[in-house]
Amino acid sequence: MNRILEKIQKLSRLSEGKIYYSDIKYISLFAIIVFIAAICILFCVHKFYFKQKENFIHKNRVILFIAGITVLFSVSVYAYYYGEEAKGRIIINEICGDSTYIGYVDGVRYADYVELYNNGALYFRTAALYLSDSELEPQKYFIQNVELAPYEHRLIPVVDDDFKIKKTKSQNILLYDEKGREIDSVTTIPIKDGYSYGREIDGGSVWHSMRQTPGERNDLYTYDVKAPVFSKKSGFYDEDFLLEMHADDGCDIYYTLDGSIPDESSIHYENPINVYDKSDEPNIYRSIQSVMIYWTEYNPDPIKPPVDKAFVVRAVAIDKDGNKSEAVTSTYFVDKSEYKDEFVISLVAAPEDLFGEHGIYVTGAEYDDWLLNDGEDEAPAMNYAQWGINWEIPASVEFFGLKNEFEQKAGLRLNGSGSRFRTLKNFSVIARKYFGGNTIFDEEIFEGVKTHKILLRYGYINSLAQYLLRDRNISTQRVKRAHVFLDGEYWYTTNCMEKYDETYYSEHYGVNKDNLIICEDGQLEDEKYQEQYDELLEFIENEDMSSEKNYERLAQIVDIQSYIDFMCANIYLDNMDISDEKNAAIWRTVSNTGTGYSDGRWRWSIFDLDAMEWNDFSDFGVGSQAEKNTFKLTQKYVGDPIDELDIFKSLMRNDTFKRSFVNTFMDLMNENFKYENVL
Repeated sequence: MNRILEKIQKLSRLSEGKIYYSDIKYISLFAIIVFIAAICILFCVHKFYFKQKENFIHKNRVILFIAGITVLFSVSVYAYYYGEEAKGRIIINEICGDSTYIGYVDGVRYADYVELYNNGALYFRTAALYLSDSELEPQKYFIQNVELAPYEHRLIPVVDDDFKIKKTKSQNILLYDEKGREIDSVTTIPIKDGYSYGREIDGGSVWHSMRQTPGERNDLYTYDVKAPVFSKKSGFYDEDFLLEMHADDGCDIYYTLDGSIPDESSIHYENPINVYDKSDEPNIYRSIQSVMIYWTEYNPDPIKPPVDKAFVVRAVAIDKDGNKSEAVTSTYFVDKSEYKDEFVISLVAAPEDLFGEHGIYVTGAEYDDWLLNDGEDEAPAMNYAQWGINWEIPASVEFFGLKNEFEQKAGLRLNGSGSRFRTLKNFSVIARKYFGGNTIFDEEIFEGVKTHKILLRYGYINSLAQYLLRDRNISTQRVKRAHVFLDGEYWYTTNCMEKYDETYYSEHYGVNKDNLIICEDGQLEDEKYQEQYDELLEFIENEDMSSEKNYERLAQIVDIQSYIDFMCANIYLDNMDISDEKNAAIWRTVSNTGTGYSDGRWRWSIFDLDAMEWNDFSDFGVGSQAEKNTFKLTQKYVGDPIDELDIFKSLMRNDTFKRSFVNTFMDLMNENFKYENVL
């Protein structure tokens, strides 16, 4: 019965005009049966009805020839498609191991992907396909229930540790059908940031490095569609004005005013836009509830008080063939003179990416369902508690109040740990080539250096302390106070800080950024260097550091004065949240050139000084802290006292280290932290 129902279902698909590759064998068999039946009927009619004695074959040779060709064709088609119904039709069309594009497929958030493409004129469906990078393991990555219309794309998010797309190395990517037969294979090449490896045109034979087009035509951005031009540039205006937009002939302009990326469904530009001060309008994004754990108890008033607002316009040009330009963004501050001479940052990202069910700023749909259903069983992970590149979204960022004001496409993600649970959260802003920008910010944010990442975070004390330590043998982050607007709404006044990364160390210390190793919280990405680092810790902890021979050997691997500066600063400031692995960032060059900072020795960077215990006046305060022995004090957020930390405890056995430590501590007290400097 099931087989009969399946056949009926197939016939119903045919009546709808949906013919699948797998249907060809049924169509072929049907054609063979029909033509054999037709020949038999013809023969019977010829011989028995007309009772003719002439040779049947001779009289009907043309009909038989056509029938024979038809049968042969049907048998050939059947044999071909029965064995190879997908090969050459379902193909790998694009491969991305860049980890900068962020999207969703069936609710799964992904960064890396493989794009499949139906290169034939029939529909394709199968219960399983497999991706792999090894012929010995053809079923590494399972793809369930694939159905593709003719010339349709299908994105396959790569979210499995057993199968990864390599960005910097060549790799074989193989596609297998449900029977384990190889139906396509591609050998990739190393790809730079912001690009993928794809066919020049969909289904074509020529492959090259290209701008990523997940789920879209590979040649989508080869058309020269220019972005719309605005009659007014971003900035500050004393009064309302009409904004005009212009595009090339034959192109229509579509725009949005809520921060979303415009498309054909957005507002069609026909008349100039009235740009005005929106500050008296109700808050939209600041009124979203699901930005904290128990959001059902959080009821922000959208009217009291309405925050300052900017007027954000995003526009795109689309030609008659549906080809799009890049989206352009402008932020206008009307009657906001109080910000005009200040450092202002406007962040504009699609509200769905920020606050939608998969948004990075909210608890998320899965958690919300759990919370609204009495919170039984273990709570799902909240979106804003997620980390890493998979939780980075595209954004436009504009900087005002710098020597050179500018706008740039960038990546936006949350930053920090405890601050994620506040309603107003910290951000990291990262220059990304894929998002249409560059790998560094186009203009100087901090004088004299190029920047790849910035942090927008709380912590005035953290900023002040780093400023006071800027001349020591440790890395510190420079800071600018910034007024931040998010999708046109005032968000907060906070600290715009440098972020430790390869660009930071290259710019500040003149080292080659391709020759750097950075270790944060005791972790390195490369296993080889992780082993070397772990061996270093074992050497310090297990060998007798009172021995000058061992100490001299250590001094060839570690800039000991840098470590001393790091520890003295944290101890003096009563940082209650450090250990050998926590809130400790260290770096070195891979190779030793024997000059300056390229000597291959580990050096320390100071950051995250928010847990200074004397700053917590509710429990401690300056007066009570001055009476405590910080060396012996149990750290509030780590547990171990300073003098029980493995590296510090081991080095304190060495007299040379102790003398340097005491001298450094006195220098900090008498110079860096003296009253006049701090005041």
